[in-house]
Amino acid sequence: EEEESHANEDAGCTWNKTEVNYDIFVSKVWPDIRSHGEFNPSLIWSEIVSFIKGSVGSLDKPDGCLTIDEYTKLGKKRSPNFVGSRAEVYRIFLEYERVRKSKSMYDLCDVVRHVYAGMKQMGGYVGVPIHSSYVDEVQDFTE
Repeated sequence: EEEESHANEDAGCTWNKTEVNYDIFVSKVWPDIRSHGEFNPSLIWSEIVSFIKGSVGSLDKPDGCLTIDEYTKLGKKRSPNFVGSRAEVYRIFLEYERVRKSKSMYDLCDVVRHVYAGMKQMGGYVGVPIHSSYVDEVQDFTE
């Protein structure tokens, strides 16, 4: 297991942060989440990065995530897991965020939100024109 230290030499500063992926979530974060019960960490991770923090609806939110009300109201067809226990899953998500921040960690949802906010602030994408793109796993964009 390798933790990555990110340095930004061009900006004249260095910072050490660890990216939380599934392996880091299970080994470094999950043990520090208080009372996660019998939930499977794989399913909780999926719920966080797919819906609570990783959905289109979370991008423009001040905290970068759905509110508990928005999450608990997701339809069963859209998000079939945890229909009867979403409040508990959301509590685990809040614990995840607490632990992640206390350990100076970030996840891919944080990166996407940062890039999105920067592009939005600039009025959209201003780079080299993109004439086409290839999208794998397009079913992930059906929300």
